[in-house]
Amino acid sequence: MNIKEIILQKSFKLFLERGYKEVSLNEILKECGVSKGAFYHHYKSKDELYVKVLDRFFFSYFSKQDVDYSSNTVKYKIDYFIDTFLHPYREIATLLDQKHVSAYFRFLFQAVNTFPEIRYRVNRHFYTKGYYIYQIIEIAKHNNEIAKSINSKLVARQILSTIIGVLVLEGINDIANIESRFKEIVDEYFKLLKK
Repeated sequence: MNIKEIILQKSFKLFLERGYKEVSLNEILKECGVSKGAFYHHYKSKDELYVKVLDRFFFSYFSKQDVDYSSNTVKYKIDYFIDTFLHPYREIATLLDQKHVSAYFRFLFQAVNTFPEIRYRVNRHFYTKGYYIYQIIEIAKHNNEIAKSINSKLVARQILSTIIGVLVLEGINDIANIESRFKEIVDEYFKLLKK
Protein backbone atom coordinates (compact mmCIF):
# COMPACT_ATOMS: atom_id res chain seq x y z
CA MET A 1 0.00 0.00 0.00
CA ASN A 2 1.41 3.42 -0.94
CA ILE A 3 1.65 6.41 1.41
CA LYS A 4 -1.39 8.17 -0.07
CA GLU A 5 -3.53 5.08 0.53
CA ILE A 6 -2.16 4.61 4.06
CA ILE A 7 -3.06 8.21 4.91
CA LEU A 8 -6.53 7.76 3.43
CA GLN A 9 -7.37 4.52 5.27
CA LYS A 10 -5.86 5.44 8.63
CA SER A 11 -7.46 8.89 8.55
CA PHE A 12 -10.82 7.30 7.78
CA LYS A 13 -10.49 5.14 10.90
CA LEU A 14 -9.46 8.15 13.02
CA PHE A 15 -12.38 10.24 11.71
CA LEU A 16 -14.76 7.39 12.48
CA GLU A 17 -13.43 6.81 15.97
CA ARG A 18 -13.34 10.44 17.09
CA GLY A 19 -14.86 12.72 14.46
CA TYR A 20 -13.37 15.11 11.93
CA LYS A 21 -13.10 18.15 14.21
CA GLU A 22 -11.58 16.18 17.07
CA VAL A 23 -8.68 14.73 15.04
CA SER A 24 -5.71 17.03 14.53
CA LEU A 25 -3.33 16.96 11.61
CA ASN A 26 -0.51 16.01 13.99
CA GLU A 27 -2.50 12.96 15.12
CA ILE A 28 -2.99 11.94 11.50
CA LEU A 29 0.74 12.30 10.83
CA LYS A 30 1.61 10.25 13.90
CA GLU A 31 -0.93 7.51 13.14
CA CYS A 32 0.25 7.26 9.53
CA GLY A 33 3.95 7.53 10.37
CA VAL A 34 4.52 10.29 7.82
CA SER A 35 6.07 13.74 7.89
CA LYS A 36 4.21 16.97 7.15
CA GLY A 37 6.07 17.16 3.86
CA ALA A 38 4.89 13.69 2.87
CA PHE A 39 1.33 14.56 3.86
CA TYR A 40 1.33 17.83 1.91
CA HIS A 41 2.80 16.05 -1.09
CA HIS A 42 -0.48 14.11 -1.35
CA TYR A 43 -3.08 16.41 0.27
CA LYS A 44 -3.32 20.20 0.46
CA SER A 45 -5.05 20.20 3.86
CA LYS A 46 -6.97 18.17 6.41
CA ASP A 47 -10.18 19.43 4.75
CA GLU A 48 -9.09 18.09 1.37
CA LEU A 49 -8.14 14.77 2.98
CA TYR A 50 -11.58 14.56 4.60
CA VAL A 51 -13.33 15.14 1.28
CA LYS A 52 -11.11 12.48 -0.35
CA VAL A 53 -11.99 10.07 2.47
CA LEU A 54 -15.67 10.77 1.79
CA ASP A 55 -15.14 10.27 -1.94
CA ARG A 56 -13.53 6.93 -1.30
CA PHE A 57 -15.59 5.56 1.57
CA PHE A 58 -18.98 6.95 0.68
CA PHE A 59 -19.43 8.21 -2.86
CA SER A 60 -17.34 5.62 -4.70
CA TYR A 61 -18.62 2.76 -2.53
CA PHE A 62 -22.23 3.71 -3.03
CA SER A 63 -21.98 4.55 -6.71
CA LYS A 64 -21.35 0.85 -7.34
CA GLN A 65 -24.95 -0.04 -6.56
CA ASP A 66 -26.57 -2.18 -9.19
CA VAL A 67 -30.26 -2.04 -10.11
CA ASP A 68 -32.19 -4.90 -11.69
CA TYR A 69 -34.90 -3.86 -14.15
CA SER A 70 -35.27 -7.37 -15.57
CA SER A 71 -38.45 -9.39 -15.74
CA ASN A 72 -38.09 -10.59 -12.13
CA THR A 73 -40.78 -9.71 -9.59
CA VAL A 74 -40.91 -6.31 -7.93
CA LYS A 75 -40.14 -7.98 -4.59
CA TYR A 76 -37.00 -9.55 -6.05
CA LYS A 77 -35.93 -6.20 -7.54
CA ILE A 78 -36.35 -4.37 -4.22
CA ASP A 79 -34.57 -7.16 -2.33
CA TYR A 80 -31.75 -6.96 -4.87
CA PHE A 81 -31.66 -3.16 -4.52
CA ILE A 82 -31.39 -3.47 -0.74
CA ASP A 83 -28.69 -6.14 -1.00
CA THR A 84 -26.55 -3.98 -3.28
CA PHE A 85 -27.34 -0.95 -1.10
CA LEU A 86 -26.00 -2.84 1.94
CA HIS A 87 -22.89 -4.20 0.22
CA PRO A 88 -20.73 -1.12 0.95
CA TYR A 89 -21.80 -1.21 4.61
CA ARG A 90 -20.62 -4.81 4.78
CA GLU A 91 -17.26 -3.77 3.26
CA ILE A 92 -16.93 -0.89 5.71
CA ALA A 93 -17.74 -3.12 8.70
CA THR A 94 -15.07 -5.57 7.48
CA LEU A 95 -12.52 -2.80 6.92
CA LEU A 96 -13.15 -1.47 10.42
CA ASP A 97 -13.26 -4.96 11.91
CA GLN A 98 -16.65 -4.15 13.43
CA LYS A 99 -20.04 -5.76 13.05
CA HIS A 100 -21.96 -2.48 13.31
CA VAL A 101 -21.88 0.77 11.34
CA SER A 102 -23.01 3.39 13.88
CA ALA A 103 -19.70 5.28 13.79
CA TYR A 104 -20.00 5.49 10.03
CA PHE A 105 -23.25 7.46 10.32
CA ARG A 106 -21.69 9.91 12.75
CA PHE A 107 -18.88 10.35 10.22
CA LEU A 108 -21.36 11.01 7.42
CA PHE A 109 -23.61 13.35 9.44
CA GLN A 110 -20.61 15.38 10.54
CA ALA A 111 -19.48 15.69 6.92
CA VAL A 112 -22.91 16.91 5.83
CA ASN A 113 -22.97 19.49 8.62
CA THR A 114 -19.40 20.65 8.01
CA PHE A 115 -19.22 20.94 4.22
CA PRO A 116 -22.18 22.38 2.23
CA GLU A 117 -20.89 20.82 -1.00
CA ILE A 118 -20.94 17.39 0.66
CA ARG A 119 -24.54 17.98 1.79
CA TYR A 120 -25.48 18.71 -1.83
CA ARG A 121 -23.68 15.60 -3.10
CA VAL A 122 -25.28 13.35 -0.45
CA ASN A 123 -28.74 14.74 -1.27
CA ARG A 124 -28.15 14.15 -4.99
CA HIS A 125 -26.87 10.65 -4.23
CA PHE A 126 -30.01 9.67 -2.30
CA TYR A 127 -32.27 11.35 -4.86
CA THR A 128 -30.72 9.04 -7.47
CA LYS A 129 -31.36 6.01 -5.26
CA GLY A 130 -34.98 7.09 -4.88
CA TYR A 131 -35.30 7.41 -8.64
CA TYR A 132 -34.06 3.82 -9.06
CA ILE A 133 -36.83 2.65 -6.72
CA TYR A 134 -39.38 4.83 -8.50
CA GLN A 135 -38.52 3.12 -11.80
CA ILE A 136 -38.90 -0.32 -10.19
CA ILE A 137 -42.35 0.67 -8.86
CA GLU A 138 -43.44 2.06 -12.23
CA ILE A 139 -42.41 -1.19 -13.96
CA ALA A 140 -44.30 -3.19 -11.31
CA LYS A 141 -47.43 -1.11 -11.90
CA HIS A 142 -47.09 -1.61 -15.65
CA ASN A 143 -46.72 -5.38 -15.11
CA ASN A 144 -49.80 -5.43 -12.83
CA GLU A 145 -47.76 -6.68 -9.86
CA ILE A 146 -48.95 -3.89 -7.62
CA ALA A 147 -51.96 -1.60 -7.60
CA LYS A 148 -51.87 0.99 -10.38
CA SER A 149 -53.49 3.54 -8.07
CA ILE A 150 -50.46 3.89 -5.79
CA ASN A 151 -48.33 7.01 -5.96
CA SER A 152 -44.97 5.74 -7.28
CA LYS A 153 -43.01 8.77 -6.04
CA LEU A 154 -44.44 8.45 -2.56
CA VAL A 155 -43.84 4.69 -2.41
CA ALA A 156 -40.26 5.14 -3.65
CA ARG A 157 -39.68 7.75 -0.94
CA GLN A 158 -41.23 5.48 1.70
CA ILE A 159 -39.03 2.55 0.69
CA LEU A 160 -35.86 4.65 0.59
CA SER A 161 -36.74 6.30 3.92
CA THR A 162 -37.32 2.86 5.42
CA ILE A 163 -33.96 1.62 4.14
CA ILE A 164 -32.10 4.62 5.53
CA GLY A 165 -34.12 4.59 8.75
CA VAL A 166 -33.41 0.94 9.43
CA LEU A 167 -29.71 1.51 8.76
CA VAL A 168 -29.56 4.42 11.19
CA LEU A 169 -31.77 2.88 13.88
CA GLU A 170 -30.24 -0.57 13.63
CA GLY A 171 -26.70 0.66 12.93
CA ILE A 172 -25.68 -0.17 16.48
CA ASN A 173 -26.47 -3.81 15.79
CA ASP A 174 -24.69 -6.45 13.80
CA ILE A 175 -24.99 -5.97 10.03
CA ALA A 176 -26.70 -9.41 9.83
CA ASN A 177 -29.46 -8.09 12.12
CA ILE A 178 -29.94 -5.15 9.78
CA GLU A 179 -30.35 -7.50 6.83
CA SER A 180 -32.96 -9.63 8.62
CA ARG A 181 -34.84 -6.48 9.70
CA PHE A 182 -34.98 -5.33 6.07
CA LYS A 183 -36.41 -8.67 4.98
CA GLU A 184 -39.07 -8.53 7.67
CA ILE A 185 -40.11 -4.94 6.86
CA VAL A 186 -40.05 -5.28 3.08
CA ASP A 187 -42.05 -8.53 3.17
CA GLU A 188 -44.79 -6.81 5.19
CA TYR A 189 -44.68 -3.66 3.09
CA PHE A 190 -45.22 -5.50 -0.17
CA LYS A 191 -48.33 -7.16 1.23
CA LEU A 192 -49.82 -3.65 1.40
CA LEU A 193 -48.94 -2.87 -2.21
CA LYS A 194 -50.58 -5.93 -3.73
CA LYS A 195 -53.58 -5.38 -5.94
